[in-house]
Amino acid sequence: MIGDGEPQAYPSRCAQAGQAEDLGLQGRPDVVLLWVGAWEVYDQVVDGTRLEVGSDAYADLLESRLQQRIDTYRAHGVPAVLPVVPCFGPPVPSLGVERVDPDRVAWVNERIRRVAARNRGWVRLIDPTRTLCDADGRARTATPDGIALREDGTHLSEQAAVWFWDRWLSGQLEAAFPPAER
Repeated sequence: MIGDGEPQAYPSRCAQAGQAEDLGLQGRPDVVLLWVGAWEVYDQVVDGTRLEVGSDAYADLLESRLQQRIDTYRAHGVPAVLPVVPCFGPPVPSLGVERVDPDRVAWVNERIRRVAARNRGWVRLIDPTRTLCDADGRARTATPDGIALREDGTHLSEQAAVWFWDRWLSGQLEAAFPPAER
């Protein structure tokens, strides 16, 4: 749900996420990076019922869905790294203002933290906030090298993704589960 508008369906390619995840797990990865938040900050309509950010019903749904994914990874013997949700850039008008609402972001992060706490040894949290956001909590617009970081306020461009991987994310994943712990 974006604002008070009509419910919008997720893009059809989202229906393929489970298949993509299964293929990835067949490759026997050392770790799974489970990054959520861009859509979870919105109210959701499930089976005709609106579940609002902040409600117990939505908290139960979101935490149970995250747990299902963690359980799937665990069944394959693969630990997970969950980034907390950082700031988002200026809102795209068609996507409302939910992504820049700090209370919504904090609420989703609390769900992520609760799931991680229940899965000690299998889940590690990382926080990309200092890399993607400035000291005032606003999204950085460019890398130190001048590459546009998240032009739509959410997604990294291909160049920015390479920079983010090289400068921050790969080290975080490696540090989350050092070889001695596996």
